[in-house]
Amino acid sequence: MKEQTRWIIPPNSVLTLLVRFFSKVVGSYETTLTFENSFGLRKINCPVSAKSDFPVISTIPKNLYWAVKKARPTNPPDSYISKAFIQSESLYEFGPLLIGKSADKKNDKDIISINSTTFRLWNQGSYPAEL
Repeated sequence: MKEQTRWIIPPNSVLTLLVRFFSKVVGSYETTLTFENSFGLRKINCPVSAKSDFPVISTIPKNLYWAVKKARPTNPPDSYISKAFIQSESLYEFGPLLIGKSADKKNDKDIISINSTTFRLWNQGSYPAEL
């Protein structure tokens, strides 16, 4: 983009300026852009404000996982959890994905439904998140 420091604005017309802003810190910013005519007789102050924020993906387990358990049961077979987040351990238990399964059948619909799960990614931020 070419920097232009001088514009000619015809009478009764509008000039639209694009002001780009970048920040590595979250926050609100305010400043003033000052313009003057070529004769230097008068300065025009234009207040400008900006908000800096980042996309935020929710890390709350109930928002991410379909099944959330407070703790793992102590006795088998209840302790063999599959497709659930265990809060006391802060981990997602996929379960026995490969036990008793043949590699030849890995593309079968039944096997795919057993060996896969869905997570919910929720953007809590003010701006779009690209993942």
